[in-house]
Amino acid sequence: MRISLTVLGLMGVASCAVGPDFERPAPPSFARQYTAPDEQMPVQAVLGRKITGEWWHLFESADLNTLISMALEHNQDLEAAKAALAQVRQKAAATEGLAYPQVGLHGGATREKVNFTSYGMSFPSETLNLYSIGGTVSYALDLFGHDRRSVEAAEADAEAETYRLNGAYLTLTGTVVMRVLSAASLKEQAEIVSSLIAMDQRRVDLMRTARRAGTISDKEMADAEGQLAVDGAMLPPVLAQLSGVRHELSVLVGKTPEQWSPPDFELSAFIVPQNIPLSLPSDLVRHRPDILAAEADLHAASALIGVAEANRYPRLVLSADITQWAVMPGQLWRDAATGAGVGAGLTAPIFQGGRLEAEQHAAESAYNVSFAKYRQTVLQSFAQVATVLQGLVQDERAVTLTGKAVVATVDSRRYAEMERLSGTSGILPVLVAERQEKLARLADVQSRVQYLKDSADLFLAMGGGWWDRS
Repeated sequence: MRISLTVLGLMGVASCAVGPDFERPAPPSFARQYTAPDEQMPVQAVLGRKITGEWWHLFESADLNTLISMALEHNQDLEAAKAALAQVRQKAAATEGLAYPQVGLHGGATREKVNFTSYGMSFPSETLNLYSIGGTVSYALDLFGHDRRSVEAAEADAEAETYRLNGAYLTLTGTVVMRVLSAASLKEQAEIVSSLIAMDQRRVDLMRTARRAGTISDKEMADAEGQLAVDGAMLPPVLAQLSGVRHELSVLVGKTPEQWSPPDFELSAFIVPQNIPLSLPSDLVRHRPDILAAEADLHAASALIGVAEANRYPRLVLSADITQWAVMPGQLWRDAATGAGVGAGLTAPIFQGGRLEAEQHAAESAYNVSFAKYRQTVLQSFAQVATVLQGLVQDERAVTLTGKAVVATVDSRRYAEMERLSGTSGILPVLVAERQEKLARLADVQSRVQYLKDSADLFLAMGGGWWDRS
């Protein structure tokens, strides 16, 4: 009865765990709005609207959807993130094994010379073969929660790695979208610049004819040739960037440029998202995987304080052993050859030169480091969202203005063409108007692709709906 009460008492002690119990940080007090008081919100942003898991579908491009599916299946960075998660989960499972009894098997065969005289017997010394086989079981009562806090820390590490995998998913999908938009934009820019160079060449040819007739000056001829050279220099960097982006897309889907090339994306095929989803500021800290990973790291650091503190207290291990001994292998399974025992082992630190106290203080400092990193991640997240929102505000203005510029230059070219046909003007004013139109179209392409990219950036900054993907 006394033994039973003692065991129950130890079990009661074992139900506690030293160290702090982790509490999830509350949303920051400043999580009321994203923008500064003097800043505007994008017209198309809808606060509180749900973000879908496949956010790139908002661009309504079937080719883009197919490409992202390929990347999610074959991208090696994502495969590495999956393997890292599997590794951490297995480590957590290994740590969880500490909470269970440890069962082992032992056996042996020795040859010994027995001195019977030392036991008070008159028998002569004899050399014997001694065989043994048996099993052991032990169980740490974990009086102060060392093992439970270790398991808690390992599970928090696995949770953090899960969020990092979600972050890798967002990074991959976002990178594919950005590279596809760049490829579409660069392709259209290359076409515009090529047509601009062709127009410059036509102008130079006409002016050379006029120069031979003596109707234009050497300076006018030099200006035309210089413009052709300047515009011609615009094309090689665009083509080089386009090749680089296409090669990057090959790598993102797990292929070499030799094995696979992306389709020719057209910028006009992408729909500018209307009513862009925007999470509530208070929800941002529950949606972004980098914030959630930092929170899980904070949880692990909190649990490790308990591990370090538990190391300063006694540790009790219960054990039992059963062994068969015999001088002949065939006698091992007889009852007479059986020995058994139970026991308990208690270890407690007395003097460690301040090592254990220092380790606990180090764990507490590590927690403070993790907390500061968590807060910094939250601050950076809100700043990123605010920056993207202001970028979208300016994008909306830029798209409107460049669109108007295209319309105006088209009208100017049309009027110049009408004057040429009526005989009141020559071909050169038409070429000048065409040049202005092409420059306006080039600016329009750049403003439209920036609007699309900033829209994608906002989806990513909101967490990309990873929690709602199929």
